[in-house]
Amino acid sequence: MPGVPSGKACNECRKVKKKCDQLRPCCSRCQRLRLRCEGSGQQRYMFKYANPGKLESPAAQEIANRKLDLEVSTRQTPTLSFQIPADLLTTSFIRTLEIRDVRYDISYYGPFLREIPQILGQSPALDAAAKALVTSYPHFRGNNIPPNVLQYYGRSLRVLRETLNDPKKAHAPETLCAIYLITVCESWLGPSEGNPKSGMHGQAVAYLLQKVDLKKCDNDFERDMITTLTVMVIFESIANLNVLFEQTLLERLLAFIQPEAPTNPSPLSIMSRLPVYMRNPDPYIVEIGAAYIKTCEIVQKIRSALDKLPTSESESFSSPLAFQKAQLLAQYATMLTMLLALNALLRLFDPDNPVLQSVTHSFCEQILFEAQAAYCYRPLGAAYFAVCLVVALATSDDPEQIVQIERVLADYQSDFKHYGWKNQCFHFGKILEYHRNRLRAGTQNGALVKIQTESSEACCMM
Repeated sequence: MPGVPSGKACNECRKVKKKCDQLRPCCSRCQRLRLRCEGSGQQRYMFKYANPGKLESPAAQEIANRKLDLEVSTRQTPTLSFQIPADLLTTSFIRTLEIRDVRYDISYYGPFLREIPQILGQSPALDAAAKALVTSYPHFRGNNIPPNVLQYYGRSLRVLRETLNDPKKAHAPETLCAIYLITVCESWLGPSEGNPKSGMHGQAVAYLLQKVDLKKCDNDFERDMITTLTVMVIFESIANLNVLFEQTLLERLLAFIQPEAPTNPSPLSIMSRLPVYMRNPDPYIVEIGAAYIKTCEIVQKIRSALDKLPTSESESFSSPLAFQKAQLLAQYATMLTMLLALNALLRLFDPDNPVLQSVTHSFCEQILFEAQAAYCYRPLGAAYFAVCLVVALATSDDPEQIVQIERVLADYQSDFKHYGWKNQCFHFGKILEYHRNRLRAGTQNGALVKIQTESSEACCMM
């Protein structure tokens, strides 16, 4: 098209006429020079003024008048329009998914996100949540969040609440997906460190999963989504006493996720028992020991697989090898964190055991080492390490090591300034402290029902 520049570089690269790789949310040059990267991938248009009096025909004069009226009416209505056509929303979501860089790839939050464009336009709640996600994505590391981002986020909450009040739509898979997308947005935009809200919505998700007819969930999108949501609720329920799957529901979900039950306990089945152990470890001391041994074996297998991967200093962050490394490292760190939590539970019953004390220090050191080695995958490709560091901080007994963990955790916290990881550490440590004091006092089988902390709030969505 004549008069339309073909370049789609960001504003900073355009100023100095430098080639821009158009990576988002920040191109390589802006990231290297610490510049504000805006306008990457946008087509620029050059508008020229024309004098309507020089037009040759009445028809052309009428067209010019209509364009002028449209321009004036547009300028007079600067308010934000929320009614985004489904095709435009789908295009925006696909453009976000096209960012195949392990540091910024949003499929970190679940492979099912790549299936969402196919179902947009069918659920107002999902559409509003998807719009909030793609609008907030370029700003999730920024300090100054634009007003329109917060407006779209606020609208997604409002539409979701309306959907939850509709019995026909409340239990639909699209509604569950909307809750998850809003949870992701909340981890980017808020709540703040001083807000007692946790920023997670495990209560709402656990309740809705109970109502979902799993027999009708017969495609990969729904299966992957339910798997992701189940893991999310399990993780949140470890330190949030208000969130816990009923045993029958958990068994149904595990059977749905793993139709062919493995002969040995799987990582997911071990993880699903951790919230139960945290609430009342006394009846499960033998089971905790067996889970500890099995988790050690799993960690060793993943470590061996990691060590076999080739190393390359010039490796691209968009290469399959980079994604494979990041995925294996995530599995290794997650299982190592579970191992550390199980070790902390065993130490409740044998606090002076030198072997358990030694491996606690060793596990924390490994988490510290891997967290620093994973700096190159930040922010999204290594975001899970914040959870690992929280558990390490709550279980370590070494003052010098605690200082190191706090420093690295603060570094990871800078990627998501609005999420209160230290609050999560406080809750987890408080549960261990409760059982430790109870066992020292000689109280047996003391099931943990409630701890008076700032964390006992309910989900704000329900």
